[in-house]
Amino acid sequence: MLDEASQQGTGVLADLALLEQSTEPATRRGIRVVTIRTGIVLAAPGARTEDPCCRGAIFKLGLGARLGDGRQWTSWVALDDEVAIILRAIDDTRLSGPVNSTAPNPVRNAELTHVIANALGRQSRLAVPATVLRLALGRGAADELLLASQRVLPQKLADAGYVHAYAELRDALAAALAPRRHL
Repeated sequence: MLDEASQQGTGVLADLALLEQSTEPATRRGIRVVTIRTGIVLAAPGARTEDPCCRGAIFKLGLGARLGDGRQWTSWVALDDEVAIILRAIDDTRLSGPVNSTAPNPVRNAELTHVIANALGRQSRLAVPATVLRLALGRGAADELLLASQRVLPQKLADAGYVHAYAELRDALAAALAPRRHL
């Protein structure tokens, strides 16, 4: 399990944390700086998006698949919580430094795949073997972006009293896929 105080790992994603160090001069001058570390954001299909993946087309076609062995942890956050967390980071002076914008209940990739498929009324029986991902994307990209396991917890948010609107994956997906009224 990883929280904001965890040691930095290695690799491309871990190197992104190095960007946070560029804010040190502001912090030394007494400026409160918050850097948001975001998990996979679960959102309703965008009205303007043309990306079929964003509309769940792969899963709707019954082609959603577990990646590798599916045991890797995946940290996610509902869009409504992501926005609320950003606003909270702006307003709440108790928050500073890195803040994990993730739900408090990360899931394994196999569960994520299963829940997305169920939410769309489909089955999730397919799997893309790690070797196929590595051949298609290269070992580095496949291992770091799709097969890496990161069980990230939002400890600073919990300590600041933030309560997620969508702490459970099923609830977040149900909300994201629910018809929205337009005003």
